[in-house]
Amino acid sequence: MAETLDTRQGKVPKAKFLANAVNDLLNQLISECRRSGEYHNYIDICVIGYGGDEDDTAKYAWEGDLSEKSFVTIQELKASPVDRNGSRGVWITARAQRLTPMKQALELAHDTLLQTALQTREESIPITNRG
Repeated sequence: MAETLDTRQGKVPKAKFLANAVNDLLNQLISECRRSGEYHNYIDICVIGYGGDEDDTAKYAWEGDLSEKSFVTIQELKASPVDRNGSRGVWITARAQRLTPMKQALELAHDTLLQTALQTREESIPITNRG
């Protein structure tokens, strides 16, 4: 991801291009969840990254106040950017070093979704005593 891409803005490292695209998407999602001046938690968001840490593992890509979370709500996202680019929030910074364990990232995504689905199912299905 240290290689560059030719864009309208000139040559941009792939990692920076991807981080910008993810941050743009997150800003758009926040905007789409605004109704009548309020931000609603219509969706939960998880971002997984890899290839920038010394331990060469895939992990949740949130930084700052969100760093210990897997999924975040729209309101958490809006309240916790690690930086600002004008009026737009920045949550993900570019990293392009070391190994890129894509298989591990896909396994983390699978395990996270499975665990979340199981928790949601347990919370949404009432247990009744029929006896």
